[in-house]
Amino acid sequence: MSKQTFTSLLSLLSPSLLSFLPSSIPPDSAIAATLFRLAHGASYESVAPRFGLDSPAAACLAFYSVCKTVNEKLGDLVDFGRDLERIVMGFEWISLPNCCGVLGFGKFGVDSELLGKNGSLLVQALVDSEGRFLDISAGWPCTMKPESIFTQTKLYSRVEGSRELLNGACYQLSESNSIPQYILGDSCFPLLPWLLTPFIRPNEEDSFGSAEREFNAAHSRAMGLVGNAFGRVKARWQLLARRWKEDCVEIFPFVIVMGCLLHNFLIKYSEPLPEESVGRILREEELPVFEGEADERGERTRPNEDSFGSAEREFNDAHGRAMGLVGNAFGRVKARWQLLAKRWKEDCVENFPFVIVMGCLLHNFLIKYSEPLPEESVGRILREEELPIFEGEADGRGERTRYALAKHLSWEQLSVILDSALFRFSLRKGTQLRVLVNVREF
Repeated sequence: MSKQTFTSLLSLLSPSLLSFLPSSIPPDSAIAATLFRLAHGASYESVAPRFGLDSPAAACLAFYSVCKTVNEKLGDLVDFGRDLERIVMGFEWISLPNCCGVLGFGKFGVDSELLGKNGSLLVQALVDSEGRFLDISAGWPCTMKPESIFTQTKLYSRVEGSRELLNGACYQLSESNSIPQYILGDSCFPLLPWLLTPFIRPNEEDSFGSAEREFNAAHSRAMGLVGNAFGRVKARWQLLARRWKEDCVEIFPFVIVMGCLLHNFLIKYSEPLPEESVGRILREEELPVFEGEADERGERTRPNEDSFGSAEREFNDAHGRAMGLVGNAFGRVKARWQLLAKRWKEDCVENFPFVIVMGCLLHNFLIKYSEPLPEESVGRILREEELPIFEGEADGRGERTRYALAKHLSWEQLSVILDSALFRFSLRKGTQLRVLVNVREF
């Protein structure tokens, strides 16, 4: 954490800490000691002398005081009900129109006889396309079924009960097809009109290339956002990656939420994200597949062969993205070598092709040596309005090849393009989220 970000955190938390911490524990020392323990899993005995605290008991008091204050003061960094336009736009960049989040579970280990040998607390979280937490519900015993947890959370009551969320405009796929606002959830959740789960089939390979398979591929990629978010929380705050003792189980949910809120805080201040090497999302082998009855409205929202996710639509979307690479390449050549962006005179036309090729070769040379690429602000590929559409007879072999490619196209084949687009497109700066934190004690 940079000094500037720490100073911002100190200014937010200090007024509350000053009101109940003794004068022997200044707020800056309390926050620094808490962050150090959270990041390294250090004991109170080692934290106290490092940050000038009188005793391990003082370090413990500082830790839980900061934990309480973070939960109270940074809670406005997570609120699913605000800034939906930014959230939806982020998911559109990964070809999920009108998606408002991805819902999943994280697991945090607890040594407890009540919870079994590999006991844990489950945390339900909703995240956006950049890994921010939009909703957190922490402290559920692993012995509970996921659908039972889900129906008891504030997120469920705000959508299903009060209808205050996910009631925005539908996205028009075509003249006859539209989809409402929705979130994606794993197969442990029930299928609802606003919660879309993957298709489950005994022999999914039989439908390879179908709309269902395309949807499941997109769904799986999106679910990775939840795993990445929890993984980064555990990688940054290694205290949360350890197993906690049973006598700490009541306070543990608040510490988990503190880690998630600080994760959002650091994203807001553009702090670098750690690798998600410690945590991962719970997959189907750990969370049981929902066996209840599916909601028919949710079935209609998920794609079929005639709507979102059809082979032809997927192929054209992929084709459009790929064609943009040509425009970007010529645009960067013209942006870097502005002589090529100017109009040349007729008496230079014989030499002009050699100059163009020189610019392209130098472009490749600079990429080879990792020179930064300019923005593609000058050039662009000629589109259909400038180049006439071919009106001759199409070769049947090309038609068959194109259709075969369309039927087998998957998200993995476009990962480089998608990742590049997401890398260049950032919505982080200047945004602020408010948070709903629902901590469940048992």
